Amino acid sequence: MHSTINATSRQPQQGLSFISWLVVIALIIFLAMTAIKIVPMYLKFNTIQSLMDDIAANTSLSQANKTYVFAKIDDYININGINDLSSKDFEFARIKGQKQARLLSIQYEDRQLWFANLDIIATFDYSTTIGAQNPLE
Repeated sequence: MHSTINATSRQPQQGLSFISWLVVIALIIFLAMTAIKIVPMYLKFNTIQSLMDDIAANTSLSQANKTYVFAKIDDYININGINDLSSKDFEFARIKGQKQARLLSIQYEDRQLWFANLDIIATFDYSTTIGAQNPLE
């Protein structure tokens, strides 16, 4: 018996091939590894923003000196478990032309090991005004 293949009976391929599945899985792993490293950096920055906004909103700190404000910052940092920053990383300065207002700011770089000798680096910068009628956003 001789079997013949009918060209009209062929069905097109459905779904992804094995290689395509490997590429998709590798891409998902790549994105997951990146997210696992980046998300904590932004959560820490969000915590820093919140503590600075809390200090700015605290009316009892509007007349406080630099030492007291930095002690409060250290308390917030210790409570939130942020080990790589301290009050020394913050700047606290008077604003010219405003008698009671002071600017509290931070600028820092966060670095996370990503893979082998590659790092993910993010730069963060935030400022808020203490003791002013309209704090900076």
